[in-house]
Amino acid sequence: ITTLTVTVRDANNNPVPGVAVALSASGSSNTFTPNPANGTTNASGVYSATLSSTAQETKTVTALVGNGAFALMTSVQFGCTALILG
Repeated sequence: ITTLTVTVRDANNNPVPGVAVALSASGSSNTFTPNPANGTTNASGVYSATLSSTAQETKTVTALVGNGAFALMTSVQFGCTALILG
């Protein structure tokens, strides 16, 4: 599980509330919370969601901000970690 956070600020570095944000991810077996992962920024200009996946792969996460006025992209790696007890 990873937390995705989008922060929207104006040219004077002030938070911008009420901006539409929609998140999507490439690959398979993705679950966003909330689902679907779209909403608006809060009073601090922040929108957050979590992404989980059962597929071991790199995801490209896209955030469409301001009804698609601009897009942000990043990569997230989901994999398996082995824990050996002995």
